[in-house]
Amino acid sequence: MDKHVRDFICDKADICITSEYSFRDICGFTFAFKTEIVHIKNRISSASAAPVGIIYKENNEFYLAPLAKKVNVSEVIMHYVKYHMD
Repeated sequence: MDKHVRDFICDKADICITSEYSFRDICGFTFAFKTEIVHIKNRISSASAAPVGIIYKENNEFYLAPLAKKVNVSEVIMHYVKYHMD
């Protein structure tokens, strides 16, 4: 769907989609999870949380081994570095 059409429909129907990344250390691995929440008229309509990859460090740089096909690797790494530095 065209981004402009999607934005128009979301604006008229009072739909808000929020997404965020969280990171958990499990068994020596750092898993990246993406949480998406859809609000319709200020009520939660649906929510999902899914693992998107495993983060590892090599040569003092962070990398992501994706677990899903459509993963914005640079966005996940950017959030992880921000999370890791706080």
